[in-house]
Parts: sequence; C-alpha cells; structure tokens
Amino acid sequence: MILEIDLGNSRLKWREVDRNGTRGPVGWLNSPVLNLGLEIHLTELPRRIRVASVRTPADEAALSAWADARFGIIPEFARSTAAIAGVLNGYDRPEALGIDRWLAVLSAFTAERAPVIVMDFGTAMTADVISADGRYLGGFIAPGLSTMKRSLLWGTDRVRFDESLLSESLRPATDTQCAVNRGTMLAVTGFATSCWTQCQAISRAPKALLTGGDAAAIASYLTFPFEIRPDLVLDGLAIALP
Repeated sequence: MILEIDLGNSRLKWREVDRNGTRGPVGWLNSPVLNLGLEIHLTELPRRIRVASVRTPADEAALSAWADARFGIIPEFARSTAAIAGVLNGYDRPEALGIDRWLAVLSAFTAERAPVIVMDFGTAMTADVISADGRYLGGFIAPGLSTMKRSLLWGTDRVRFDESLLSESLRPATDTQCAVNRGTMLAVTGFATSCWTQCQAISRAPKALLTGGDAAAIASYLTFPFEIRPDLVLDGLAIALP
C-alpha cells in the first residue's frame, strides 16, 4: 500500500492506494503534523509515502520524523519540475511553482488531454491554465474565502460575524453577517469568472476543473462550465512520484 498525503495550509488530507492502484477514501484533519499518529488509522502498513506539502521545512521534517518512527519509512516529497508526463512548466523558475498547483495541473491534463483551466478554492484561490499540447501557461493567486473573512476580523474593530457561515444569496444585505458572507462570495465568484475569461482568451478550454475545500460551496454561483474534482492534488502524486 502507498500512503498519499496532501499537507496543505489549513488541513491535511490522506488516502491509501493499494497495489492495484485502487484509491481509498480520503480522510482529513485540521490538527498539527505532530498529532498524525493519533488521528490517521490505516488498513495496512504502507510501503511508500508520497507527500504534497506547501508547509514549512520544519513541518515537513516533523512529518518525516513521524513516518520514520511509526513505519520506518522516509516520505517522498513531490517537487515542481521543468517538465514531466507531457506537461511543460511555464514558470520562469519552474521549482517556484507551488507544488499543489503543479500536481493539480499534472492530474488535470493527464485526465483530460485537452486545454483545461484548474481552479483551486482553499486558503488561497488559484486559477491555472494548460494548453492543448500540455504547456502550463500561467495563473492567478488571490486570498480564499476563509482568508478574506479572517482578514476582516483581524483588520477591523466593529465588523464582527460568524466566519463559518456561508452565503445563501448574492443580493445586497441588510445586516453585517450577510454583508460579509455575500461580499466575500461575490469577490470569490468575481475572481473565478474573471480568471475564466482571461484564461479562455489563450486556451479555449471547454471547462474548468474545480478543486479545494470551498469548491462545492462556490460552484453554485458560477456560470461557466466546470466539473468538481476534489482530489486533483492527491491524484497528481502518482504522476510526479510514479
């Protein structure tokens, strides 16, 4: 069995992949890396551990120490490269492209074999575009839905609300809670729609692939064609680390 881990900004996701390549259900937790041993329960011992990490070297070292102590395995960390699996990294410095974005691009193009736009709605929002011949053409990054809400709580004295609530409408609001929910959702959907328009101008992609923890909540407000693919980052690990 191979254990796959997506060590993100806000949470950690994992799943098991058996020797036939069958992917198990995805689990997730918000706990720090050092609590992994208490909260990840596996059906069998892994023979490999593949990791996508956007966290600090200290967090990666903690994860490696946990894996070594529990399984006697040093995890393999995926890194962004200039090219792999028919996808050409268009970043000026290929290694600087966030590994979550790179893995999502790899798995999206491998699955579609067509021009595609990948939108990830998490702590940050990203949109990335791939051409028909597998060239990564660039992308956009902005604060995600929860990050926008937290910035209001941190940066204001009197704008107070429950940041866990989501918008039920995009109509102008008559109370602060709804005004924040609707305003931040409007910002997110405006970002996504503008990115779709900009990326379409260079790729002619037939649809966007949505991923990230907030994708399902945001999807109902989008008017362009899309599919939700919640595990694009995890799916890319087998491509980057075959």
